[in-house]
Amino acid sequence: MVFKQISVTSIAEVIHNVQQVEFPTDHFISSQEIVELKRKIKQNCDVMIAYAQHVLPVAAKGSYHEAILRQLRQDVMLVRAECGKVNANFAGAKHRSKLTQLHAAYEEMRLAAVLVCQGAEPELIDSLAVAL
Repeated sequence: MVFKQISVTSIAEVIHNVQQVEFPTDHFISSQEIVELKRKIKQNCDVMIAYAQHVLPVAAKGSYHEAILRQLRQDVMLVRAECGKVNANFAGAKHRSKLTQLHAAYEEMRLAAVLVCQGAEPELIDSLAVAL
């Protein structure tokens, strides 16, 4: 996997660089909406991975914070994998199922990001939760 070179060193920078993602609730979703959703998700994944890669080397070995950072990195990889399964050229129940799996994986990533924020900069938890 190739990630964009983004330098994110704080939760405030994460909040500034992520885009709010809203999963569509309609039964019909246009190809344009799918492409835009995937673009936002991939951008957010790049930002989260950049933050985790910056902070992980200085996290204390075996600490709770290190474990949460590793979980965040794992969740980001899962979201990217699920995002790759969603295709703009299909519709129906299969489409809904893959979009539901992507939504669940994204929510797991959001939770891990909030937990990382709780350990690093707890005053920004609400801002991060809204931004993601």
